[in-house]
Amino acid sequence: MATAEGVGEPAGGLTTNDLDGLRPIVSAGDYLRILRARVGILLMVAFAIIDATMAVSLLTPARYSTRSMVYFSVPSTDSTSSLNKALAYANSLVRSYADAATTPKVLDPVIADLQLHRTSRELADSVQARAPIGTTIVEVRATDPSPQRAAAIANAVAQQIANSVKELAPVTPSNVQGIRVLTVAQAAVPAGPALPRTGLNLVLALILGPLVGAAFCVWLERGNPRVLNVADVVSLDGPPLMGYLPVGARRRFLLFRRRREETLRRLLVSFAAAFRGLEQSSPLRTMLFVAPTTNWAALQAGAAVGGIMRVAGTRVIVIDADLRRSRAAIKPKGGHAPGLSSVLRGQRAWRDVVYEAENEAAVISSGPAVDDPSVLLESPAMRQLIADLRTEYDRVVFCAAPVLRYGDALGLAREVDGVVLVGDERYPTRLALRSALKALHTVRAPVRGLVLNR
Repeated sequence: MATAEGVGEPAGGLTTNDLDGLRPIVSAGDYLRILRARVGILLMVAFAIIDATMAVSLLTPARYSTRSMVYFSVPSTDSTSSLNKALAYANSLVRSYADAATTPKVLDPVIADLQLHRTSRELADSVQARAPIGTTIVEVRATDPSPQRAAAIANAVAQQIANSVKELAPVTPSNVQGIRVLTVAQAAVPAGPALPRTGLNLVLALILGPLVGAAFCVWLERGNPRVLNVADVVSLDGPPLMGYLPVGARRRFLLFRRRREETLRRLLVSFAAAFRGLEQSSPLRTMLFVAPTTNWAALQAGAAVGGIMRVAGTRVIVIDADLRRSRAAIKPKGGHAPGLSSVLRGQRAWRDVVYEAENEAAVISSGPAVDDPSVLLESPAMRQLIADLRTEYDRVVFCAAPVLRYGDALGLAREVDGVVLVGDERYPTRLALRSALKALHTVRAPVRGLVLNR
């Protein structure tokens, strides 16, 4: 077994690959296990971001954008030095005219000409003018919910810039305009909206959604970390890891069925070896399987262990001790209505409620649900039943209600030879396992091992 003192040697059927996890959780494999453990949260966050992005894109009103361009020039001259000075002068002024494009001096006439029902400040929010460095060109871009109005605003602003230059530009001694303005590109009616960019937004959401979901899962892991490897089991300061069981295994594609069957056989063989190692110190005639918060994990683990022992030729009986549920996960075909609760109440003899089939473990279902399961499980009738079953069977396996939700299993835990704690899910949280171990240790239960799912 892997313990804090001897973590270097594989024991109980575990392989050295399992012991490679004795390191901080920083490897890519650890992060993949974190994401796999919280894949539901990852998908929920990712789809929430995608849905929100699409909703915003669909609800955002379409806005169309187009641009016009005006060119600033100086009168031609025969002197090269004079031409250079004139071009430098035009370059220095073109940015000033670009800034003036969003002032009331330019926009008020545009509002009047186009009969726009907005102020110059409101119109300035939808007009942009810029002068690219090294050029004497001013680009005027207008954005509006109407494509026709966007083109009209861009052309009107460009024309008004030209009118303003005529008023503000100096005149040479020969009565020639010092700066000339020419519209070199009329704004065309845009064919499609500039905003929202639905396609781009969707692509970004498909990329960022899973990334944000993964980051959120890692953040949650820091607050409530899960058991990802053997190192995490050692950090619990609890019982040794007996191995992994195919508890609650999901169905796989037909293509991988053979590989899955081989994996299950290897896991079962590993667990059987670990169980034999536990029995070297003291026999486990009676066992209790219990999970922290769910009942299905303990039930399926108990059934799997019963099946392993039965195949090995051991006479074993599996008992569903979750008396709060009349529906048993371990239930014979066409199951009997009476069960453990009927026996403990004195309504039936235990031999009358046992279901036995060839090459299968014997089964006693939970029976009708009761309101006081703790009283029945700690009663003299329960102790007598355990004694009778020990004389009749080689192994007696109990599967009880979750220990953190109910206290039913705590009384029964003191009556068996060993308790096996089963992880609720593929990667259970350390907090849940620690809390379950603390509850079992409080009643001095003989916790012998820990079983995880795979």
